[in-house]
Amino acid sequence: MIQIIDNWRDLPLGVYLDILEIQRTEQNELARQSAIIAALTGMDAADVVQLPLAEYKRLRAAAGFLAEEIPDDLMRIADRYQCGDLTLVRVKNYDELTVAQYVDFQSFGREPEKHLPELLSVFLVPEGHRYCDGYKPKDVQAAIRDWINVADVFALAADFFAWSSTSIRSSLEFSRVLAGWMKPGPQKEAMLARIRETEGRLSTIAGDGSPASTQ
Repeated sequence: MIQIIDNWRDLPLGVYLDILEIQRTEQNELARQSAIIAALTGMDAADVVQLPLAEYKRLRAAAGFLAEEIPDDLMRIADRYQCGDLTLVRVKNYDELTVAQYVDFQSFGREPEKHLPELLSVFLVPEGHRYCDGYKPKDVQAAIRDWINVADVFALAADFFAWSSTSIRSSLEFSRVLAGWMKPGPQKEAMLARIRETEGRLSTIAGDGSPASTQ
């Protein structure tokens, strides 16, 4: 019997990102479903369409979890993640982030759906190392893609953005106070415009990050 990934905790981030790309680019329904099954089984898409119909239906049903939200009880945050030979340690105190980490978080966080491995690599650092010191960030990002499951990824991302939203909202409140002290004019209007832009970004960050759907 062909083995298939049939739950969120067995789904590596890299496979999930491949599925998102399939959904984005493949317009034909059969081709899209076949490519998704191929990603979940490790088969070639060309071999999937040659399967007996009963087996194809079984595999498609097993992939149905992708159309559902990730249950809260599946999403966990650990202190360490063993990714092959690489042990990644999670940043626990976000107030101790370096300037470089915070800048990278802000950069990758603008489009998190495009930069999930890079985003997580800001907060998951190889054991015994400081951020981007003595290791290649690309190696960490590859390990995250290959080894960390999607349920844990969403738990980690939600934690990051909850902290970020709180931090940014505090800054916004202070900025509003400063704007209130400023005389009317271009500088005040520019600050108010930046506040509104940031509030707009916060509203998009607060989305539920719903997983992919195969329907």
